[in-house]
Amino acid sequence: FADKQLRERGVIVTLASFDELLEVNTANRDTWLPLTPTFNVAYNTLPSDSSVCFIGRDTDGNAVATHAGRLFDWRQTTFGEAAQKLTLFYDHPDRDAQPGEYCQVEAQRAREIAGLISYTGGVWYARDYRGRGLLYYMTRLMRAYTYALWGVDFNVAMVAKGNVDKGLPEKMGHTLVEDGVHSRNSTHGDVDYHVLWSNPRQIFQQLTETLEGESGSLASHQGRA
Repeated sequence: FADKQLRERGVIVTLASFDELLEVNTANRDTWLPLTPTFNVAYNTLPSDSSVCFIGRDTDGNAVATHAGRLFDWRQTTFGEAAQKLTLFYDHPDRDAQPGEYCQVEAQRAREIAGLISYTGGVWYARDYRGRGLLYYMTRLMRAYTYALWGVDFNVAMVAKGNVDKGLPEKMGHTLVEDGVHSRNSTHGDVDYHVLWSNPRQIFQQLTETLEGESGSLASHQGRA
């Protein structure tokens, strides 16, 4: 259903490699910050059995949307520890982190997230395709897909405070949101994030609401995502 809705908006979504994701990012730096290290092959090994990338293209084959996900095994650690040790971002933070880079996690509930986790991000939409409701469908499609692949305990994402103020968590469908992640000296500079997460029950509920059309009027979800 989500794929059908995306096609009706002129976007054909397919699986892609992370090399392709980096190429799309590099080609669209006028509308997209540098690709976050978590999904950047320059900093991480991203094998196909624990990472996935969607690229949406228009009918001419031009990339107009992206979304990515990774599987993290945090059964012996937590989101908070992984973020603060920078292993959320780099395979080898001691080698690849930016000079003086650190991440402070004050979000009390979010910092204790543990288990098998799908972490999703790498989100971008071409300027002409914003405001078509793509975020609503792409995020739900990715959450459902990664749960089907890996049977995770939680899906987790981070959104910069400026985008939280624009209502992105609601458009993405997350109901668990907490502020208090402070990234400093990163590839994006100094950024304050909110953590968004959903458990399997919530992922299924979101998918059911989407399929049944019970998530409110489509216009409200298209609201300039």
